[in-house]
Amino acid sequence: MLCNTTQHCLGSIGSFPILSTCMDTYTHSTIRLADFQKPIPERVLWRSKAVRPTEGNFLAGRYEIFFRETVPPREIIYKGTILLIHGQSFSSSTWLENSTMQIFSAAGYRCLAFDMPGCGKTGGPTVPDSEKAEIIPLAMRALKLETMLCLLLRIPSAGHACYLSNPVAFQSACLNFFETTESFVVVPTL
Repeated sequence: MLCNTTQHCLGSIGSFPILSTCMDTYTHSTIRLADFQKPIPERVLWRSKAVRPTEGNFLAGRYEIFFRETVPPREIIYKGTILLIHGQSFSSSTWLENSTMQIFSAAGYRCLAFDMPGCGKTGGPTVPDSEKAEIIPLAMRALKLETMLCLLLRIPSAGHACYLSNPVAFQSACLNFFETTESFVVVPTL
């Protein structure tokens, strides 16, 4: 991972490029612009009720992995793809049960969530923590995801796991951050 205090970090997961926002002056400015308390727009909540997930399987190395996908309604402009990865003891169904996938898609994002080996509808033994990092680039390749924007966001009032104990705070903060950063373009320096 390459990083300094004045620009974005560029790195990779396997052979996949990652643009990860560092906590630099630019990032602090962008985060200050985002209103993390702004509620999810009513039109997005209303549209989310019509979003229907699809399911499938893909091969990632030696694993046959189950995934779920939601896409924006036809009348909504596509803004990008979000890959949601569940935590320990959960599965991709968590993202549907708390409506995160539906809300993000109603806001214009294609959402993909997969079950790690041994979790949810992906069979086989649970993968040791040391191998989990290898699954993500395999899944990205199988799902034809070329670039990821990694965002790590701690929501103090949401608790752990924030998407379970306070999903509205998690969804609102993510959407507001996505909307704020959507208009920013990274210009490489010479």
